Amino acid sequence: MLIAGTDEVGYGALAGPIVAVTVALEVPSIDWWPLPQVDDSKKLTESRREELRTLLPEWLIRHEGEVGIGIAQVPYINTKGYSMAHRKALEDSVRKATKGAGIQPALLIVDGNISISGYPWKQRSEPKADANHFVVAAASILAKIFRDDIMISLDSQFPEYGFAQHKGYGTAVHKEALKKHG
Repeated sequence: MLIAGTDEVGYGALAGPIVAVTVALEVPSIDWWPLPQVDDSKKLTESRREELRTLLPEWLIRHEGEVGIGIAQVPYINTKGYSMAHRKALEDSVRKATKGAGIQPALLIVDGNISISGYPWKQRSEPKADANHFVVAAASILAKIFRDDIMISLDSQFPEYGFAQHKGYGTAVHKEALKKHG
């Protein structure tokens, strides 16, 4: 059964883009979990995500998985708002991993409570799907790694904000930097 799962990171951050990833993979059952070290990205330490940085994409390639990435950049977020940007990132990633790859999953599982508009096949929204479905957890990890890389890159351009440390989320350090530097 071909299943796709999608998740995003960056929603609610004070800086940086919203990044969504969709993973489509042939699985023997919807509850199949072939790599025990894969979990919801929020539950993994940075060092565990780094271990998976190479392992997970290589595993997906060996198992003919498709990956799509969608990004809502800061100007889009500032113009359209978080809700529209969230939707755009998810929809772009889903389109790239499914229609763009020429595949039609039997089911798309969307983490959270959003549905993908214009998606022509069966889908379901499920809060905490990244803790319950391998394809969504894999998408969650890849999105987190990709977005963290963007924020680390921004840190080299704007070191006064400490993006490498907090990745743009509203920590005390980030809020203090905003007060000090605007």
